[in-house]
Amino acid sequence: MKVSIQTTQSVTYWAKERLIGYAAETAASLGYVKFWSNLHGSQSNPIVTYYADADGNTNVDLTDYVRAYLPTVLYFADHEQPTPYAITLNIEDGINPEGVIIPNHTFNDLGALIIPPQMYYADALGAGAAMAEFYALEPQPGYDWYIIGGGATMAVSGRNITLSGGAWTLTDGNKLHRLFYNSREFDCDKTYALVRWVSFTGAIREHWFEVVKQKISIKNAFSLMPLDNEYIEIKGREDGITLKLDELSRYDYWYYADVANSSKVEVSLDGGVTYDRVQVTTKNVTIPDTDLFDGKLEIDVNWKRYDAVIL
Repeated sequence: MKVSIQTTQSVTYWAKERLIGYAAETAASLGYVKFWSNLHGSQSNPIVTYYADADGNTNVDLTDYVRAYLPTVLYFADHEQPTPYAITLNIEDGINPEGVIIPNHTFNDLGALIIPPQMYYADALGAGAAMAEFYALEPQPGYDWYIIGGGATMAVSGRNITLSGGAWTLTDGNKLHRLFYNSREFDCDKTYALVRWVSFTGAIREHWFEVVKQKISIKNAFSLMPLDNEYIEIKGREDGITLKLDELSRYDYWYYADVANSSKVEVSLDGGVTYDRVQVTTKNVTIPDTDLFDGKLEIDVNWKRYDAVIL
């Protein structure tokens, strides 16, 4: 994102994007911009001084500094305006969803960009709870977003909602908008995992997936050569599984496929008591063009690995 460094303002910066400050139409021969922050430097001793290009414009790449030190205020002063401008930063650890292509769903037009998926496994058998992401733009002045369901009404705070099954109602404080959810119970003949991951916006999502296609692979094997030419091979091991969901809409597929792009994915096979951080090996997913597809999502992960050693 690009922000003017010639005005005092408050800015929300999403850390996976670039942060570029710009000053326009300063005198090329004399133009400069001093930069410092609430953590380092001062106006008399700035972190760095930038000079205008031949067109009188100054561009400042602030990305690496902000990511490394997480300052809350950036200061800029130029030769035309020695009184510094202050940019107050609100840093979000992810990507701004307002710039992401999100498949259509019921509440798009109301400004709710990310809502819980329609199909999800409820916290059946008393095991664990699903935690969904909710991200909405500000509603009309005087209104707020509320979730109604499970016998309670709560204002939406932060970007997470705990799902407990059944149906819930989303309201902006004025008009009710109801969705019925296809909550699904466990099949006792199948294995399930509670998957917790950091979404592309930086929020935490946690949902149940079916576990299929268990794999055991040889890793880092090496051989020894004894005198009698027998085979002595020492093998490491890597265990993998596939996380599966089906009966998904196009939006639900997009929502759950976010696991593949997450830098932190954890899997629990004991209902949320212990989690293992895993490696997602699925490198890309293709979002369906319509709801007319098989509704199936599979994501491959390496669950655990063991060294090649013999004592």
